[in-house]
Amino acid sequence: MFHLMAVHGADIGDISYETDRLRFLGRGNTVADPQAMDDASALSGSEGSVLDPIVAIRYRITLDAEETATVNIVSGIGETRDAALSLVGKYQDRRLRDRVFYMAWTHSDVFLRQINATEADAQLYGRLAGSVIYANASLRADASVLIKNHRGQSGLWGYAISGDLPIVLLRIEDPANIDLVRQLIQAHAYWRLKGLAVDLVIWNEDHAGYRQQLQEQIMGLIAAGEGAHVTDQPGGIFVRPADQISSEERILLQTVARAIVTDSRGMLADQINRRGLVEVSVPRLTPTRTHRADPPAVAALPRRDLLFFNGLGGFTPDGREYIITTTPDQVTPAPWVNVLANPHFGTVISESGSAYTWAENAHEFRLTPWYPNFPKKL
Repeated sequence: MFHLMAVHGADIGDISYETDRLRFLGRGNTVADPQAMDDASALSGSEGSVLDPIVAIRYRITLDAEETATVNIVSGIGETRDAALSLVGKYQDRRLRDRVFYMAWTHSDVFLRQINATEADAQLYGRLAGSVIYANASLRADASVLIKNHRGQSGLWGYAISGDLPIVLLRIEDPANIDLVRQLIQAHAYWRLKGLAVDLVIWNEDHAGYRQQLQEQIMGLIAAGEGAHVTDQPGGIFVRPADQISSEERILLQTVARAIVTDSRGMLADQINRRGLVEVSVPRLTPTRTHRADPPAVAALPRRDLLFFNGLGGFTPDGREYIITTTPDQVTPAPWVNVLANPHFGTVISESGSAYTWAENAHEFRLTPWYPNFPKKL
């Protein structure tokens, strides 16, 4: 991997870089107030293996009144170190940078013309692809459907669907909404040309006696587009009459679908942009203990009766506890955490206040999120 910054049209002063997140943020800081932004000195220039790597480059430039400068930031990868260094040298050239932008724009324009799509369409299909790659509960089946599924991947094979690829399910009932089918077929072509393999399953749910007419419209759109040669093929389009699918397999298909689009919810953009409230299946917690008062705004002073006190902490007089007192401006020399756990439940808490809890497995079954740092100033 490489990360490049090139400045054109300005007087350049110091250039420095950082690859260690801890040094960049500083102890107790967050990305909202990193130490690097408060420190007037150059970045450390660290290199080699670090616990938490980042890429950061700092240029100090001087601009006169009414003067402008161009700053290029390039990130990329190469199969070898020499290949990456070659790309670094290549993209130092400002004229080449202009050509790259022009070629990228031209390629994108030709690409969209090929599938008869607009830039707005591409943005929409890209957002839907995000829900295909990363689970999005708002586009998946309801929990009441998921819990009913008792079938495995083999239940898909009877419909020529392998189940090895992500599935997007389109449910259409009204022929008046045929444009939704056109959008999904176009989205599928866009993903395929971008290298994202997806099985698009279209359910024909028409019950008004026009099922065959709707079926012919769907197949006509597929034939007129880029998906005619991938019908019923892995990474292709599968059109199935809903009444020929058993109830168990309907539940299975809805369960495995990364995204479900239906013509009863409006156009594609409306369904992707909707932010409906998720129905709460678990009753809200009713606390039974007395609410504790908010902590005082002023931090408590360190206890003076501690044994072997080192400025931050010490032992209680009975020797049974070790007490550490920190403030936003005074933290421990190094980070530490305490893990409190049994085989079924646990929590971890750090000296900065960060914490999370889990059940059974600390990685797979987190009950609360882990926040790496809290802000220094509240």
